[in-house]
Amino acid sequence: MLGAGFYWPLLSFLSGNNPLHPEESFLQWKFFKEFLSDPWNLRVIGFSLYQAFLSALLSILVGLPGAWLLTYYNFPGKRWFRLLTYLPFILPSILVVLAMVLFYGNNGWINRGLMTILGTDEPQVHFLYSLTGILIAHVFYNFPLAMKIIGDQWER
Repeated sequence: MLGAGFYWPLLSFLSGNNPLHPEESFLQWKFFKEFLSDPWNLRVIGFSLYQAFLSALLSILVGLPGAWLLTYYNFPGKRWFRLLTYLPFILPSILVVLAMVLFYGNNGWINRGLMTILGTDEPQVHFLYSLTGILIAHVFYNFPLAMKIIGDQWER
């Protein structure tokens, strides 16, 4: 019974039928042609591919020095450093997002400090709600993974 509850909707979806509206079929060439002819959809796909490429590249660039350090050098605190790299996987995602908003948000600690120092009412740091903010979050989560994969290969 459980298998039918899982596989029936999956097979229905993969066959191109919409179980909620059987008269519509969305996995056909016509659907993809219409979807890909919309300029907005193409911009969204292009932006997604661009930010995914940048995220992977930056994660590798940040992870390489850490992998080199953990693989080829012995230093005091090496074990703790290795444990800290697992922090993004242990922390709930919502806590990481909350921490980034508390630090870099429009009313975050950095902006409040800068507004006090500069005597302005406008936030000075705006990157959290942009491509830069997306990349910071992705690199935070992905550089430990890149570091581990690269370091494991170098240890062989």
